[in-house]
Formats: sequence, structure tokens, C-alpha cells
Amino acid sequence: MLFKKLWHSLLSLFSQITPITEINSLEELQKLSLKQLSSVTALNLDNSNLNSNKRNILISALSAMPNLEILSLNNTNLNPDGMQAIAPSLMNLHCLSLDTNNLGEAGAQILAANLINMPNLHDLSLEDNNLNNAGIQAIIPALRNVSQFRTLNLAINHLDEAGMQAIAPTLSKMTDLKILNLGYNNFGTNGANSLAISLKTMSKLEILFLHGINPGQAGTSALISSLITLPNLQMLNLAMNRIDQAEAKALAHSLSEMPKLELLNLSYNKFSLTVLGEIRAITNQNEIHAIIHKTAPNCRVIS
Repeated sequence: MLFKKLWHSLLSLFSQITPITEINSLEELQKLSLKQLSSVTALNLDNSNLNSNKRNILISALSAMPNLEILSLNNTNLNPDGMQAIAPSLMNLHCLSLDTNNLGEAGAQILAANLINMPNLHDLSLEDNNLNNAGIQAIIPALRNVSQFRTLNLAINHLDEAGMQAIAPTLSKMTDLKILNLGYNNFGTNGANSLAISLKTMSKLEILFLHGINPGQAGTSALISSLITLPNLQMLNLAMNRIDQAEAKALAHSLSEMPKLELLNLSYNKFSLTVLGEIRAITNQNEIHAIIHKTAPNCRVIS
């Protein structure tokens, strides 16, 4: 018994001496002293319901974290008011993830106004936030050092043809980008054409998700043509885009130009079993894992 008490005392003392660099819950956060908070570099509070009291705890803690580089607050009920409250404490971040927080255009405007103070940011995830064209068009031009960006996730944000055309010039400058997720936005043909031009500058891209973007036949052809300029691509998702016979064949012939591709998702498109067999033959030959489901998906579809 005495040994156990002594051991726990030593552990407690050790925890006070050893810098804590990563926190994964609000409970952990509340236990830390100001000195311990100053050493934290990563904070993950995903799926926490940040009501007013908990939000105040977070705001207070963030103000004591000058070395914080990674912040993940996915699905935390942040909303625009929360965005306004935490924004001044985000200056040193390298990675910020705020998926599914209903930020809307108001939250996007708040984030955009503070991005000028975030010169080190190179990973940003804002999936499923109802940002719409106006919100995304506020955020993207406000990003600092876009040529150093590595990850951008804007999936499920009601970005349409006009919005895609508006942000395409900035995307073209993201020459270091490795991960891009624009799935479940309704780009239309012109938006897809603009994106295709931007992709040609992203030679370092490794993961590309363009599922459910409604690119139309011409837009799909433009996107497929741009894929051969991505020699480092490892994962590609083109599911739910109504890709037809001719487009699927063109994609099949392009696969040999993507030597590092490991995973290809073409589920819920329109091509025949004959073309499906041709694609599978090429993917097998190139050791690419192909996901091609033909039945109707039980998930969101852009119409």
C-alpha cells in the first residue's frame, strides 16, 4: 500500500515536470496548470458539446497556449459566436479542423477576418459548415502563404459553379497541396473546367476527393485530362458523378499515367459492365484497388 502511494506520488510529480504536448478531452484540459498549458502543441476536442460554460473553459485555455499548432474542434456546436470567441487565439496554428459546426457565412466571415494573423496555417478543414459561395469566397482569398498549403477540405458546403470559378485562381497557387477534398458540391460543367485548370499546378497532390460534384460530360472530360498532370496521386474519388461510357474509357486509358495511384473510387456512375471490366483489368494490372459499386447509394447525391 505504501509503495502504491509513493508510486502515484512520483507519477503525479513526474506529470508536473514532464511537458504535456497533446490534449484529447475537455476533462484533461481543465486539470492543467497555466505552466502546463503553455507547452501544449495539439488540442483535440472533437464531438464535445461546447455550450457556453465549456466554451469559456476553452477560451481561457487557448489564451494560455502560445505554442498551440494543431486544433481540432469537429462537431462541437461552435457556430459563429464560438468562432468569434476563439479566433484571436488561433494565430500560431499550423493545422485547423472545424468540420460540422454550422459556421455559415457569418462564421466564415469571422474566420476570414482573422486569417491574416495566421501566417503558419497550412492545413484547413471546414467540411459540412453551410459556408455557401459567399463564405468560401471570403476565406480562400484571405489565406496566407497559399503556396505552402498541404491540406484543404471544403466538402459539403454548397459551393456551386460560380463559387468554384471564383476560388480557382487561388487554388492554382497551392502548388504544395497534398490533400484536396471538394466532394458533394455542385460545380457544374464550368466549375469543373475551372477546377481542372487549377489541378494542373498541383503536381504534389496525393489525395483528391471529387465525389458528387455534378461536373457534366465536358467537365468530367476536363478533369480526367488534368489527372495525368498529377504523378503523385495515390487516392482518387470520382464516385456519383454520372460518368458515362466515353468518359470512363478515357479515364481507364489515363490510369497508366498515374504510377502511384493505389485507390480509385468510381462507384454509382453510368458506364456499362463492359467498360467496368476494362477498368478492372487496368487497375489489376497496375495494382490499383478499385471501388466500383453499381447499386443506388444510401447517401447524399447532388441532383
